[in-house]
Amino acid sequence: MHSLLIPPPTGGRIWGIFTKSDLLIVLSSGEDLNNIPVSAYASRVLYIAHPEWTWEKVLNEMVGTGVKHLPVFEGNGKIVGMISSQDVLNY
Repeated sequence: MHSLLIPPPTGGRIWGIFTKSDLLIVLSSGEDLNNIPVSAYASRVLYIAHPEWTWEKVLNEMVGTGVKHLPVFEGNGKIVGMISSQDVLNY
């Protein structure tokens, strides 16, 4: 797994995403890992995919936005998965 979605503390829409790249930044920071909240290094979820998207649309969204992971949400806001750039390459 290369990314984790972070739920909001009070419910509602997913707050952010913490990726393998974020972890490498944290580890190289030299900070005490026991005192750093994940939210300090996580990115806000700004881009999402929908289940009906084609692989081409997913690829265009990733390239256009510069992200490597897209959470997949149904129309009702329910998360149904995560697509990574590796998934696109594997396809």
